[in-house]
Amino acid sequence: FGGDAESSQSMDGWDLLQNGTVLLQVLRNYDNTNHSTTCPKATTIDRNNQTLQVTEKLDFKNLTSGTWSSFNSTFQFYNESGKGYIFMNTTSESGGPPAAYRFLYTNSNCTVMQLVFVNYNNHTLPSPSDPNNTLCGIWVKPPYTTSRWSACNETFYAQCNSTGVYSVYNETMCNSEDSVTKECS
Repeated sequence: FGGDAESSQSMDGWDLLQNGTVLLQVLRNYDNTNHSTTCPKATTIDRNNQTLQVTEKLDFKNLTSGTWSSFNSTFQFYNESGKGYIFMNTTSESGGPPAAYRFLYTNSNCTVMQLVFVNYNNHTLPSPSDPNNTLCGIWVKPPYTTSRWSACNETFYAQCNSTGVYSVYNETMCNSEDSVTKECS
């Protein structure tokens, strides 16, 4: 691993999502938008240590219109059987689709998040008819979009469905002139 401390997991999802944390999704094995979006970016804009809630601003590029869109989702964290705060789901106040995620692996550079449930425009994932289909995505902190996430990659391919995996991050497209921010360049 070239000397970086990437291989040791010492944090959970709650630890990772501090105010101002930016994560870019680079890889996933599910399509909840019919291939109509790319460049997913999550920014922690609020964190409440008393209620264990975070609000994430989700930015993404709509491939149909070529424009950027965003919404805010508030998530409630739960401690999962001695594994730390690795499970979160949307609250009723969320602006985005109802969703639940489990942090399968987290370090200071990247995380593997299992998509436990999402209902996006009446399209529900994962399909109840396929309970063994573990849907996941790799999210990384800029500037690590092309490197330093081998431990997340290993976890993804060991614990998640490895068919239908595709990239949702293209540096040129995600950093184009009409981009929301230039953080990733």
